[in-house]
Parts: sequence; C-alpha cells; structure tokens
Amino acid sequence: ALAREIPIFGVCLGHQLLASALGGVVGKSKQSEVGIMDISLTKAGQTSDYFTRMPWVFPSLQWHSAEVRQSPKGAAILAESPVCMIQALGFGPHAFSTQFHLEIIDTTVDDWVSVPAYRESLEKSLGKNELDNFRTAAANHIVNFQQYARTLWDNWRKLTRDEG
Repeated sequence: ALAREIPIFGVCLGHQLLASALGGVVGKSKQSEVGIMDISLTKAGQTSDYFTRMPWVFPSLQWHSAEVRQSPKGAAILAESPVCMIQALGFGPHAFSTQFHLEIIDTTVDDWVSVPAYRESLEKSLGKNELDNFRTAAANHIVNFQQYARTLWDNWRKLTRDEG
C-alpha cells in the first residue's frame, strides 16, 4: 500500500498492525493504558502536517494493553505518552496511525465495556468501581475529542486527497 501510495489511517489495533506489517515490533505493554490520558507531540510531531492546528499536549481516550515497542525503519514517531512512547507514527504523506482514540461518540465507553475482555481490562487498570468515573471523564472531554479527531482527519485527507 505504501509503495502504491494508497492512503492509510490506522487507529489502536490499526496502528499496531501497520507498524508490524512494516517491520516494527509490537508486544504486550509493560503497563496498560486505560482512561483519559495526555498525549504529547514529539519534535517531529510538532512540525508534522498530520498535527497541524493541534495542541502539543492534548487529552485522549486510551484502552490498550499492547503497543508498538519499536517503530518500523523510516517511520517518524510523532506522539508519545509517559507509558507508551510510540503513540503516533507517520510514514511519509500517505500513512498515519495513532495508538490513542479521539473518534469517540456518546456511547463509546458503554459499547466497549459491553465486551467482556474490555470490561476486565478497565477494571484491572482502574478498579472495579471506576466505570462511572471513566464514563463521566469521557463525556467531559467528548467535545475536544471530536474536534481533535476532525482536525486529524482533515489533515490526513489534505495530505492524501490526490491519492484517495
């Protein structure tokens, strides 16, 4: 897909699959990330067209226990968090991926927690009685999440519009 310049935008598992397919290393995280957590742009991210009009630090929804441990050769690491050092990757102007989630709607937390493995991950990371707090935190950030998701999408589309 990259050789043919086919646009790719991967999120979470898509981020991990893209990195793995291109020669990166993906594995179990030392520490799961579940909750609302800050993402920081790296120096490369601060100048990347993928992150135009984005703050250098912004909140995101996290819900993963696997991560990209080593980026593929030629990929730019664009964002990080204290727990997961590869939160976003850029592969030239055609492929972009994020470990974090911004594509949140009102029912996302409830939809995901209905999956037994996701509920177990949430309870293990945050505690058995923290679902309501997590739901509230996600709702409190949803406007920003959706604004940032739209910005990333628009940036990606601008970079790939001639190829897609």
